[in-house]
Amino acid sequence: MIASSALSKPRMMLAAALLIVAAVIPYLPFVPLPAISDDYLQIGYSRNYVPRAHWPELASDALYRCRATSLILTYWIDQFFGADPLPHRVASIAIHILNVLLVAALGLWSRIGWRISLPAALFFALREGHQEAVVWNAAIHDLLVFFFSTLTLLAWIRWLQSKTTLRLVTFAILFILALFSKESAAVLPLLMLALWWLDDRSARTPLWVLGVAFAAAGLYTAATFQNSASHLHLNDGTFSIHAPVVRTVLLSMWRLLLPWGLAACLVVFPRRTRFACGALAFSAVVLLPYSFLTYTNHVPSRHSYWAGLGASLLIGTAAVMLWECGKVWPRRLVVLLTVTFAIHNTAYLWGKKLPQYLARTEATEQFLRFAAHVGPPVTIQCAPYRLEVFEYAANVQLNWPPGSVVGYEPSAPVDPKRVFCYVESEP
Repeated sequence: MIASSALSKPRMMLAAALLIVAAVIPYLPFVPLPAISDDYLQIGYSRNYVPRAHWPELASDALYRCRATSLILTYWIDQFFGADPLPHRVASIAIHILNVLLVAALGLWSRIGWRISLPAALFFALREGHQEAVVWNAAIHDLLVFFFSTLTLLAWIRWLQSKTTLRLVTFAILFILALFSKESAAVLPLLMLALWWLDDRSARTPLWVLGVAFAAAGLYTAATFQNSASHLHLNDGTFSIHAPVVRTVLLSMWRLLLPWGLAACLVVFPRRTRFACGALAFSAVVLLPYSFLTYTNHVPSRHSYWAGLGASLLIGTAAVMLWECGKVWPRRLVVLLTVTFAIHNTAYLWGKKLPQYLARTEATEQFLRFAAHVGPPVTIQCAPYRLEVFEYAANVQLNWPPGSVVGYEPSAPVDPKRVFCYVESEP
């Protein structure tokens, strides 16, 4: 095992500053972007559900009650700053920064240590593969489930080390917050079981806590499927229990690792096979809840955010192993590859993904200009997003009341001047 070494306070502060810079720079050009389609739904649902009088409605919504933390955060940003997408995107980047620092904090666990966690955090900050979770305001729950789940695992490790009541209560609170951030948090008991087996399997006290955690996750999952009739993604064909889960996991893992993670595996596996297998198993377990997809054979970018931790640990470990071999040329290679990694991922974000995100804003921006010019009501005849997106866009940005935006029906009389049809811009 690569030994962990303590860091002085000045070095810790310097490392934190470098990680913050690495987490921010790739996303600077995305900050001024307009809102992207479902961003309006996120704000609209937060206004509908977060006020205390509407809590019963939130509790009955099988989808959004599992994402309550993101709705609460969105609601308060909306209350203080309004519907301007800028503060919402800044908040997403801020949570990404906190998540990068949490990856670094995994160095508190001796099986990882600071020598691995700090480079892993750097690669996690720069990695473009999970950019949708950071750029798309409506995907903020992917950031939050990472945040609370990683804190939960750190709290679990600390409790295993010293079984105090305060640490147990802290763990329980964080576990609940993770469950109410996104459905994928239901895999936490599996990860907790693995950590107990690695660090504390001779002790029997944690077993009752594990039992409670598994029961809570089971009830949480059962409640979701019990209300499947009203669950959006269990009814619109997005997810299905009959989906090719194994194929989706394998293809998602391939995309997660390609190319830097695969290169890291070549370095890590010969000498640290158990660590490499553990990192890969972690990513596979975290990807599992997302792998019941029916519309694609791999998980979307935003769903790989938490799983990207495993790939980052592999890359960080490979960098440390090359660095610690003691020879000059491998160290120069590490520096060269790290710079190449930063340039490659940042250039990809700025050169390819930024134009794609701009294109994703065109339909709603075009609609809002049209709607502001003609006034309500507006009929949507052709558009790339479902009607609800435009209803909430008009409500959030133009303060139009419900019913001001309707779908086109050939038999219904309409004013041709108030019919919106999206015209795609030429590349």
